[in-house]
Amino acid sequence: MSKPRVIKDFDKLEAQIQRKLKLMYPYGFEKDLISFKNHKNKFVSALPFETEDMYYLVRMTKEQANAIVMKDTDYDDQGNLKDEAKTKLKESIEKGPTTKKNQTKPKASTKKAPSPKNTRAKSKAPTKKAPTTKKK
Repeated sequence: MSKPRVIKDFDKLEAQIQRKLKLMYPYGFEKDLISFKNHKNKFVSALPFETEDMYYLVRMTKEQANAIVMKDTDYDDQGNLKDEAKTKLKESIEKGPTTKKNQTKPKASTKKAPSPKNTRAKSKAPTKKAPTTKKK
């Protein structure tokens, strides 16, 4: 039986999958990108990645691949995964996926921003309705 295939953006991957990707591609992602035509017949580049139960194509351009590595403090200035980061990533993978209780990411605020309609000051003066005329 074949594995399910999933196409996802890097940012939308689970943290555990992102960690495994870093370990699998310790020298950056750009060199390993593949190109294919999507359902709209447009070329897309992606990074192939396979787990025990899933086959991923992680959608990214060469520019995005370089930006991800350059912004990530686990990589050095040459785009190589640091040794201490490798050790830390291996340990976190062995522990298993993070749960909501032990996640270190700050939670996004659940408060909704007021809509423009709600932010206007309401007039205290009564409004007058225009008279309507009836046609005979």
